[in-house]
Amino acid sequence: MASAVDDQTSEGLLIELFLLLVISVVVAAVWSLLDRRRPNYRTLDASLRLWLRFVLASVLLIYGFGKVFPTQFGQITLADLVVPMGSLTHKQLMWHVLASSNLYKIVGGCMEVTAAAMLLVPRLSDLGALLSIAVMTNVALIDVGYNVSIKVFVLNLLLVSVFLVAPQLPRLADMLVLQRAVPPRPVARLSRRPGVDISVQALVGLLGAAFFVLCLVDCRQWYTEAQQDAAANVPLRGIWQVEEFHASGGPLFAPQSARRMHLLAGDERWLRLIFQEPGVVTIQTMNGAEDEVNLALAPSRQTAELSDDNDSSWKGHLTLQQSQPDRLSVIGSVNGAQVAATLHRVDQASFPLTDTSLHLLHWGRESQ
Repeated sequence: MASAVDDQTSEGLLIELFLLLVISVVVAAVWSLLDRRRPNYRTLDASLRLWLRFVLASVLLIYGFGKVFPTQFGQITLADLVVPMGSLTHKQLMWHVLASSNLYKIVGGCMEVTAAAMLLVPRLSDLGALLSIAVMTNVALIDVGYNVSIKVFVLNLLLVSVFLVAPQLPRLADMLVLQRAVPPRPVARLSRRPGVDISVQALVGLLGAAFFVLCLVDCRQWYTEAQQDAAANVPLRGIWQVEEFHASGGPLFAPQSARRMHLLAGDERWLRLIFQEPGVVTIQTMNGAEDEVNLALAPSRQTAELSDDNDSSWKGHLTLQQSQPDRLSVIGSVNGAQVAATLHRVDQASFPLTDTSLHLLHWGRESQ
């Protein structure tokens, strides 16, 4: 369902962009005809490039700091560790891959932030546009290859980067390929009056610096809050594997959840219970599907109430008994059916993805 919605959104955006292209071509042709005696549009070109530099830098700062402080893709959760890879969409798979490597996210984010900072400095803007081309090419390949819905938006950012650096391409070819001397490029002016030109450049620089600081502070705060949430005390935290399970008296899941999880006969049986966030428990069924429901645990931790935001009629009442730290018994009713299960806590170290060390000395060897 989500994939179909993403496809429809992308198609609508493509149609919108095509219409904008047609309108732009028509307007440019009419304008050029009516204003054919004007020798050039240097001032207009300089103004457009200044605006595009600011817009591109703003986007790079938002996404860049979201990677420098790794919040954009989040972290691998306990539920992620046990989800079958074959049930993931290409986008979900890509999201998990990027979430598993803080190094990749931080380095990529630093490159985006560096490109943004260069774009805001007139003398470094061409270098910033070149770096932006490299960064956005990587992002575009990932988004197109994994069918991410914002791929058209990313391709537009790549085209903007190419547009900004295009006037320098002949000079770069002369210097790097033909080994010719390259004279300094004339500075494009926004106005014939130097005061206006300097004022506008300074204003854009101040706005860019303010936005830089704002993104830095906000993303750092989001990262701090995410770290605090991850460190929150969660009773029964962990992945609990079901050893024995009995259910009778009706379906265990709401109809909407059963359709979303593609449950067939026998799939409703619990495979695992996952506790990671306060007030939430994830139920994994025999087909590997997961359903996240609300959990209200009593202070004694011996009883729990379940509810589902997607279906107000779906309820559960469980009695919990923890005979040992890694042993759990569950008895109660779920959606009117009677359930009983015994579970054990899985050692998280048994999942290789929980090892976040770099292993820099293991060149040429597979990680064990």
